Amino acid sequence: MNMLLTLWKVINPLCLRWIQNESAKQFLSLSLAEQKKLLADLSQYRGKVSIEGKVYKKWSFYLDTIRQHFQLPCTVETRRDRAVLLESLCRKDDKILLLGDDDLLSWELAQRDFTAVTASDCDGELLHHISQLCAPLANKPRLVPGDFSDQEFDPGVKPDVVCIDPPYNLRWTQIFLSKALQSVRDKDDACLLMMINPHCFGTEDWQAILDRLQRNSFELVEHRPQFNAYPLQGLSSLLLRWGLRMIGAGTSQGPLYFTSDLFVFKRRKFAQLVVTSFHPAMESANRSAAATEVEWKVASL
Repeated sequence: MNMLLTLWKVINPLCLRWIQNESAKQFLSLSLAEQKKLLADLSQYRGKVSIEGKVYKKWSFYLDTIRQHFQLPCTVETRRDRAVLLESLCRKDDKILLLGDDDLLSWELAQRDFTAVTASDCDGELLHHISQLCAPLANKPRLVPGDFSDQEFDPGVKPDVVCIDPPYNLRWTQIFLSKALQSVRDKDDACLLMMINPHCFGTEDWQAILDRLQRNSFELVEHRPQFNAYPLQGLSSLLLRWGLRMIGAGTSQGPLYFTSDLFVFKRRKFAQLVVTSFHPAMESANRSAAATEVEWKVASL
């Protein structure tokens, strides 16, 4: 084991006790092998050069606000890739709900003439910024302030597609997922997009997330690794460079990115659920019991 890894084994538990940020604590709580797996995954990403010659647009208020769960905005390319994906998945008049929008996807969709976009976020200043960006556009998104940890909060839309890009810790991922599932509980053909890096979670925690989606009748239909890129600056960039050196991955002198995967889930309709739940060799009594169980699960979403 190299000297940096030896030093990190001493520092990690001290940092875990001291640091308050939940996403940082999530990383620190991983085993050393899991941490190395995440860093190795990040080391494989090579950033693209945007059409404007920039990879990152900094908001005017970026340095003026402090947010408990603030995440760096994604690259321009990532935002556009998400919009292109939605163009392939749904119609321009389908109802789209974005739970959290610090990546300004609602603005991108408004520019592409999507007519039924709702963006909800706890950050009122962010929503005001989006409103200003969309002011000259014909199809403005509906902007709803709200705290997703409040079980009573309702963004006021029953979407065809709901998109989440939660903070990368288990508690807030589950909070975002709860609100997403709540919003589509009456939709038997809903689509759920989740932007997340599975390497940020221990194996059991990640499986718990997938199991929860399956219990709510969502099937994974597409997975694109490293679909999302978030430019790192300052301390975040410094820590990633140190981490990559620690595992012997090395770093270039260019910009560094945090990345996450795209997961597309679609809900199975009730009829499909009942059919696919039966094994050909099932006895009729067992089939009836299985159908009752499936019906109960759907009714209790």
